[in-house]
Amino acid sequence: MMKFLSNVTLRHQLNFVVLIFGVSIVGTVLVFLTCFNKITLDRAEIYFNNTSRQLESSVSYTIRNIEVSSKTKSRSRLMKDYLKETSIPDKNKLYPYVSNILNNELSLNNYSTKVRRYIQSISVIDNSGYRDQFYLENLDDVYQGIEKDYLFDSNSLTSPTFTKGYYSSKKQEYFVGYIDPIFSTENDASDKQRLGTVVYICGTDIFQQLVEQASDSYKSVFLLVDNKNNIFASNDTQLVNHSLKDADIDLPTYQNNKQVYFNGQKSLTKVIHIDQTGWDLIYIVSAFELTKDMDWIKWIGMLLIVFTTGFVFFICMKIVRNCNNQIDSMVSGCNKIGYGNFKYRLQPVGKNEIGILAEDINRMLDNLEDMTRKIVTTQDQLFSAELEKRQSSINALQSQINPHFLYNTLECIRNIAVVYNSNEIESIAISMADIFRYSIKGPDVVTIQDELDCIKNYFEIITIRYSGRFTLQMDIAENLRSKKIIKMILQPLVENAIYHGLEKRNKRGFVHISGFVDNGTIVLEVKDNGAGIGENQLQRLICELSQAGNIKQPPSSIGIFNIQNRLVLTYGQAYGLSISSAVGVGTTIQIRIPNQN
Repeated sequence: MMKFLSNVTLRHQLNFVVLIFGVSIVGTVLVFLTCFNKITLDRAEIYFNNTSRQLESSVSYTIRNIEVSSKTKSRSRLMKDYLKETSIPDKNKLYPYVSNILNNELSLNNYSTKVRRYIQSISVIDNSGYRDQFYLENLDDVYQGIEKDYLFDSNSLTSPTFTKGYYSSKKQEYFVGYIDPIFSTENDASDKQRLGTVVYICGTDIFQQLVEQASDSYKSVFLLVDNKNNIFASNDTQLVNHSLKDADIDLPTYQNNKQVYFNGQKSLTKVIHIDQTGWDLIYIVSAFELTKDMDWIKWIGMLLIVFTTGFVFFICMKIVRNCNNQIDSMVSGCNKIGYGNFKYRLQPVGKNEIGILAEDINRMLDNLEDMTRKIVTTQDQLFSAELEKRQSSINALQSQINPHFLYNTLECIRNIAVVYNSNEIESIAISMADIFRYSIKGPDVVTIQDELDCIKNYFEIITIRYSGRFTLQMDIAENLRSKKIIKMILQPLVENAIYHGLEKRNKRGFVHISGFVDNGTIVLEVKDNGAGIGENQLQRLICELSQAGNIKQPPSSIGIFNIQNRLVLTYGQAYGLSISSAVGVGTTIQIRIPNQN
């Protein structure tokens, strides 16, 4: 087997190990988890369906009884007449009849001594806010809580609704309310006349008894939760009168057959939403209780894993040992070479990657000897070339002009012009110095206002040179002047407009600079009334600008082409220059840059 593995590629050996290990472990785990989870979920589904059917039916029946009791009494003609009546004497005449009906309702809900009555208190509130109260127990603290949370005279309260649970500190018990708005008719809410509201306060003992009666052999927990996540009934009485959060229960995670942790144990849950009230009926059962009779599956799974792991480990050891033998031979030979024995050559073992690598290393050593001889013979030549390169760099540095010398020279010219009262020379020197300082100092990104100031200095010189024959117009809004642009973009375009456009026409001319925003893009426009550009030359220039960065031959207009290159490299292909021109009319160049601060 060792001889066979020596001829198998190392990659195939490692892949074989991974394949065996992965297939074995994954297969074992899948078989185990599939069997165990399937049985667990099947049991949970059967359990939940059988248990929930009866309990849900009992809770829904009790809720319907409360709704029926309300509708038959609070929506009777007598009740509507009583709420509609505004005369106190007439209202007092109807009061005994209303009192008799509602007190009878309270009595009817006391038919059993084992179960506390559904309805504990009934309050009748008319549109003026006057309240009549009928009760077996005074639950004013509960009523005040309901009155605070629900606006009885609100237009949004158009249908009966169950409230959240309220804990009475006076009775030390939990109660829920049922609010029934009373209207003149049973038509659509938009056509109804609001007469008043009847509020029923119900005890939760009946729900508590229903939950406690729902027993099973799995020690499950049953919870009845209101729409504010308060637990008002449970077979685990320690959870009653607590919120889900206080009981360390996260309701959003409790989905049907969802595995969660409850009281430190992995459990399964089922949630049934009761539409009439907005309450939730929650069942929680320990996964251990559901699966404790399936321990044999666990043992089988463990045995399979142990057997598979042992088998995979045996195969891996065989493969790793073979790889290690070849690698050790390789490392030993490389160590000899590394310590200076360059005449030593590796001994390939087998025909896999390690054997091929050993042959390649031997070939590399042979080539290295040849290259070393060539390097020694050319080392003097390379050294001489390096000396010449350094000397050339020194000469280039020595030939550079110091910008400060030029600036100081301009300053000297300005001072001489001041002495001789030559205002034109002084203006030219100042403008030239400002342009020179602006172009060589400061950041590469400036504001549009900085560019306009540079053009003003430039036009000071042009005005003197051409005796005021050309005029400059700037029409850029103040909010655009603070926007950023790369330096020395506008001045070369103005210079082109003068020397290639206006100068060729023997008449007065103008350069108009404007700016505006177009679909979120800043557009700067330089327009002149110069000689213009011929159609052929214009098309060639537009073609060259569209190929900025890829053109093989020198462009016809290097200045404009360089500006286009800078704009495209800085802002991207969506931005740059566009040109339109007509002979004898003039030229317009637009610059498009992103609208950014």
